[in-house]
Amino acid sequence: MRYMILTLLLTVSLSAAETAVINYQSAYGAIERAGGRTERSSVNAPLSEGDTVRTLASTMVIEFSGGSRLKLTENSAVTLSAIRNERRIALLAGSVFAKVAKLSGGAAFEITTPNVVAAVRGTEFFFGFGREKDLWLCVNEGAVHVASSAAKREQTVKQGEGVFILGGTDITAPKPYGWTKKLNWNMDAEKGDVREKGAIKSAYDMQRKNYD
Repeated sequence: MRYMILTLLLTVSLSAAETAVINYQSAYGAIERAGGRTERSSVNAPLSEGDTVRTLASTMVIEFSGGSRLKLTENSAVTLSAIRNERRIALLAGSVFAKVAKLSGGAAFEITTPNVVAAVRGTEFFFGFGREKDLWLCVNEGAVHVASSAAKREQTVKQGEGVFILGGTDITAPKPYGWTKKLNWNMDAEKGDVREKGAIKSAYDMQRKNYD
C-alpha cells in the first residue's frame, strides 16, 4: 500500500492567549522545534508556532486551551503553523481525529488540501490519507462541509456518514456507515484507551469496497 503525502491545514480563529500542549501519548514521539532542535515528546510539553510533532509508533492527543483536541494516529506528523491569533496546523502524513469545541462569532475550523476544504464550527470528525492519492473523511458528530476547487463540487457530510476524496480532488456522495461508531473517537485517557487498534484500516477497506 502506497501513501501520497500531501499537506492539510487546520485553521481556527482564536484569541492571542490560546496555547497548545501534548495532553496524552501512548509512547514517545518527537518534537522538531521551530528553532531546529529535536527532542522527545512528553505529556504536558508546550507546543509553539512552527513546531512539528511526529507520533512515530505513538498515538498522541494535542489539546488547545480553547477546548478543541486533535488526536494523531501512529506514523502521523503535523506542523503548528500558527496557534495565536488563528489556529493553522499542517498535516504532513497519517491521519487525525478532530474534536472541535463550539466556536463563536466568525471563527471557523478547516482542514484543507490544495484542492479540498473541510469546514466546521464545532463537531467531531476523522480525516486522513488512504491508498494512492485518495483522502477520506467521516463524521461522528455534527456536520462537515467539504468543497473541492479542482472538481468544483461540494458535499455536506453529516453524522454517521463518510466520503472519499478520490485522487485528492473528486468528492464522492456521502453515505451512512455504522462503522463510524467502531472507530475509537475517545480522546480522554481517563475515560479509556485512546489508541487505534486496526479499526481505521478495516473501516477504510469497507468504505472503499462500497464506493468501487
